[in-house]
Amino acid sequence: MAPKASTSTAFASAADLLTVSDMWAMYIQGLSQASGLANPSQLMLAGTSMPAQLNTETLSSPPVSKEEALWQIYSLANVMPAWGTAEEAGKTSNVGLFYARSESTYFSQYSSFIRSIKLRGNPDPAYAAAVRIAQAEYDQASEEWQKTYNGAFAAFQAAPTGMYPTWDDFLKKTPWGKRLQQADAKMDAAQMKLDQAMRAAYGPQFDQLALAIGLVRDVQKQLADGKGQLVMEVENDAGKFPVAQFSPSLLGLGGGAGFSAWLDQAIAAVAGGLPPEVKITVDQGAGRYSYSQLTFAANGNVRYFPFVWFEANGKYTEVAIDTAASEFGIEISVQSVTQVSITPGQWYMGDFVRNFSQPDDFLAGSPFHDKAIWGPNGLFNTQVNGLVVAYRPSVTARFNAESYQRLKQDWSASASLRIGVGPFYLGIGGGASGSKDDIHWDDQAHSFSFTDKTLIPKIIGLLVNTPHYPPGT
Repeated sequence: MAPKASTSTAFASAADLLTVSDMWAMYIQGLSQASGLANPSQLMLAGTSMPAQLNTETLSSPPVSKEEALWQIYSLANVMPAWGTAEEAGKTSNVGLFYARSESTYFSQYSSFIRSIKLRGNPDPAYAAAVRIAQAEYDQASEEWQKTYNGAFAAFQAAPTGMYPTWDDFLKKTPWGKRLQQADAKMDAAQMKLDQAMRAAYGPQFDQLALAIGLVRDVQKQLADGKGQLVMEVENDAGKFPVAQFSPSLLGLGGGAGFSAWLDQAIAAVAGGLPPEVKITVDQGAGRYSYSQLTFAANGNVRYFPFVWFEANGKYTEVAIDTAASEFGIEISVQSVTQVSITPGQWYMGDFVRNFSQPDDFLAGSPFHDKAIWGPNGLFNTQVNGLVVAYRPSVTARFNAESYQRLKQDWSASASLRIGVGPFYLGIGGGASGSKDDIHWDDQAHSFSFTDKTLIPKIIGLLVNTPHYPPGT
């Protein structure tokens, strides 16, 4: 669970109270300048950092398996980030600057998008009617296949650990294998009938679309079979199983250019006494990144995460501090920052997403014809194309005496689990840098500090593409 977000439109000037909006703007400014962030305008921030389990060949720390790394890639790339608007106290706020998972998955939305494309063909209405009949039969067969697949996958995940080490093993040893084969054959037959009706109605122009539809169908077939060029095997607590393919940049050593090599080099740099590559300052004199340049904050009314916060007894609290005091200041350093790019697998044909963008491009009655497709609240509005990963963050926060004493007393008196500054926090839980005892309080300087001394890098943001947004792009 993340800290509760707040909404703010205020922009403070020097010597004024710094708002949470100002502090995040300073963080983005420092991060983008010092890390060489490829495209800050498309950045979705992690309100709280996430462990990056992507090091498949590290020498400095225990590597994870390729399947475990691909599971994290899939989890972040296939589940579409949420981006929309929300009504609060009569005002519309922009929700999306801070990463949250939506209920939509990219492969499913892409599949629906491809199947909803409308072609112009034979004017005889009988041909269009034949397509509608075949489409309805296919939709029913596809729904039955999806229901069968979901049931099989739920049973696979619910099985006792180790009973079925792989998806293929599960299908061979349970009735679900035969059920999936039957559902698959029924969908194949319906697809063949639909292809014939479409080709009769639309002629050669259907061939390219048929290729895209065929690739989607091949993914579904390979998911059921447990193998194929358009899927990849991943592993989580349930075991190993196939998912639609997403391709990250090099995760291994890659001749010194891969993610694992980056992490080895960053860890060696700490041991060698090299200074951090990234330094971020949050105080009255720090520069601010303009929210007008951020796609997910362009309207200026943004739902923010707290910048200084702690968790006590399972509840998140934004720390009340005097940011107008001359003593206030936060220094964040990061040993190294890298980016991991992500692209959809070979099942994805981007030309269709680029060339079909208007409601009239889609079949009447389909969601893409009747609802917003792009931009906030759109059906197909986000595509993850990169992760921003940081290693060894360190935080020092200074306050005036009153704010410091109140914060220290609250922290010491409670059963606090975490204290956080920006996306970085200390305490128990994934992404934490250590235990409660690892925080250093300096009563003379009125400051606290902590350093993430684990060997696990942290995901601090996602780079997210927004097709056809702003309008005209």
